[in-house]
Amino acid sequence: MPVDRSLLPAQSPFDLLDRESARVDALLADLVSGSDDDPRWKGATRCSEWDARALFGHLRHLEDYNHACVNDSVSELLADAGHDFNDFNEDGVKKYADVPVATLLEDWRRLNADYRAQMRDRGDGFVDTSVGKYPSLFQAYYLAVEYSVHGDDFLLGRGDYEGRDAWRAAFARFALNEQDRPVQVTAADPGWSDVTYEDTTYVVSDSDLAEAGAARLGPQSGLPADVLTSLRCFA
Repeated sequence: MPVDRSLLPAQSPFDLLDRESARVDALLADLVSGSDDDPRWKGATRCSEWDARALFGHLRHLEDYNHACVNDSVSELLADAGHDFNDFNEDGVKKYADVPVATLLEDWRRLNADYRAQMRDRGDGFVDTSVGKYPSLFQAYYLAVEYSVHGDDFLLGRGDYEGRDAWRAAFARFALNEQDRPVQVTAADPGWSDVTYEDTTYVVSDSDLAEAGAARLGPQSGLPADVLTSLRCFA
């Protein structure tokens, strides 16, 4: 189905990527201000299988993937994991498990800044991804969502959203359309969307749509499990 760019958020994806990266940087810097033995590293996150230290390792490994995207080497990077992203993510957590956190932060900052600069330079171009050549604009939005979600994962909740609900909900509507998911989502009143699954329409807030897109919305939302599954559009 044709991609509807009119559904994209109004904000520049590169500006969002900068902002969400800065937020993650601040969260990591606070943790790193302790030591490698700081008990906070063993604290829970919203990623049930990862504590804070494992999530940090995942973020560092994510930069390996990001740089493979701009260096046209994604297939080589994923080859060792059999192109299975779950195995790739777990391998990354293990790879960086014993690296001192101060070193990990220094490396992450350098690589993240370089990646963001390269993506901004690409503009409306293309990057290599796990699904082949893909518009850099769209990829930047996906990565901004990734950093936003993982920032919340560290905080065990959504924290101070500062307008994130609106742009993340807008990009969820775009991503669901792009991926041709079995659900129709249209913007309704400000801050809300109409979500139609099979023959039923649900009114969903921007915050719930943003969380559902990242598989962070639970049954407390009142949405059926099939609807929640259909709304997931971010890895």
